[in-house]
Amino acid sequence: MGVLLVMNLVVLISAAVDLYYVKFTGTPHGSDVLYHMCKFVRTVLLFTLIVLIGNGYCFWKPFLEVKEKLVLMIVILLQVWANVYAIFEWKAGPYNNEEDVVDSLSIDFICCFIIFVPIWFSVIWFNKDNHETDGNDVMNRVRLCLFGFAVFAYVFFTRFLMVAFLIPSNHGVQEISLLVLCMVVFYIFRPSDEDCDGKAVEMAAWKSDIPSLCYAVVATV
Repeated sequence: MGVLLVMNLVVLISAAVDLYYVKFTGTPHGSDVLYHMCKFVRTVLLFTLIVLIGNGYCFWKPFLEVKEKLVLMIVILLQVWANVYAIFEWKAGPYNNEEDVVDSLSIDFICCFIIFVPIWFSVIWFNKDNHETDGNDVMNRVRLCLFGFAVFAYVFFTRFLMVAFLIPSNHGVQEISLLVLCMVVFYIFRPSDEDCDGKAVEMAAWKSDIPSLCYAVVATV
């Protein structure tokens, strides 16, 4: 998450430099290349982080299983493919092929659906009988469900609503949405020295409702 925030800062700085040069000189002087490279790294890192958190890596599981590694590799490859498509579209300018734009959006949509797979299986894993009484497991389940809601809201807003309203080029809205997502994820998984069992008692009212809400969200996706 720290590296992702640093990459967000670099992307914003490179975008500002790019707009500055274009406004006062008419040419980006190579700053657009830096912007697209940093955005590429940032996007791949973001989806990798979502898959790792969805799998519970370093939170409640010390390793990734073979299926989880496969999902992670597929997500990374699809994001690399989609971002390379986007760079080619940017280089082609207004005369680019519309089929390439459709292919880029389709790949990105498929990747957005895949990232919910580890979250879905983690929710199922937490619903087993041996994870009903442990306070730490209750906390992890709550955090996982809140994380799933945050990712769903981000994907739905940036991948569906913005495309539906024909504003996919509004980079300011996308950057603000990503910054909000990072802040929410930081808050959900913030370090705490408080007793997990005490927190579990406070969240007991959530326990019966959150799994059904997660199932409904994933089913909607």
